[in-house]
Amino acid sequence: MKNLIESKAFPWVAALTVGALMGFLVGPAVTAWLHEAALPFAWQCVLGIVAAGIVGLVIESALSRRPAAVDPDRKLGKIDKVFGTGRVIFTVTPHDQTGRIQFNVTATGISGKRFREELLPMLKEIDGVEWGNPVEPGPGLQRQALKRYTQRREALAKGVVPRQPPIPMERSISGVITAEASLARVIELVEERLGSAQPL
Repeated sequence: MKNLIESKAFPWVAALTVGALMGFLVGPAVTAWLHEAALPFAWQCVLGIVAAGIVGLVIESALSRRPAAVDPDRKLGKIDKVFGTGRVIFTVTPHDQTGRIQFNVTATGISGKRFREELLPMLKEIDGVEWGNPVEPGPGLQRQALKRYTQRREALAKGVVPRQPPIPMERSISGVITAEASLARVIELVEERLGSAQPL
């Protein structure tokens, strides 16, 4: 069942199934019961298309807002409880220039305001990590994402399942452990706030 829900065909199958049921079974049955008349075939098709579009919209919206897949055994942190599991993940890599440990934090599906006002202050509470400048989507990408979102809404309102997926808005920041910091203490603080690292 889980594999079926996660497959790319699931929104199409669910939307067509519900559309067919509403248009050719439920709609005519309700019309016959309330008005004692038959629902014309053209109206059955319209009802089926509208129902399929609404179901497709709901499923697409739910799938696009769903948290990123994470390891079920991953230790959760304070940030997971604030933003939701999988919204903020991090990887650990060596810094290009110094070779010291670097934390690369990526936030998905979090507004710029929450990223700047909630997430960044929580990260800066971690002693022993020097954080760089955050990387946020530029105005061009934001306009493109808004345009894609508008196109998807219009297509779904017409009962058409859009082909293009939504553009994810990702924000990130990297931090390097300072030379004088205790590695064990920094790792403990990072895991307390961010949970376990996400495997590359």
